[in-house]
Amino acid sequence: MDSIAGINSKRYASNAHHCVTASLETVQFNLPMHIGDILMFISQVVYTGHNSMMIRVIAPPYNRET
Repeated sequence: MDSIAGINSKRYASNAHHCVTASLETVQFNLPMHIGDILMFISQVVYTGHNSMMIRVIAPPYNRET
């Protein structure tokens, strides 16, 4: 999840040479994952400051039947 947020932060701050994770607020597990499950991550910049940004990463359920 940190890698996904890092990719998004680098894309958003295109002229920045370094982006680091300073903190992680929460991790919430709603459903169990099983061996063989496919994970899909979505990241979104939800706040930007002068020297910081907040990025939300979610992993919505993946429906195997579709």
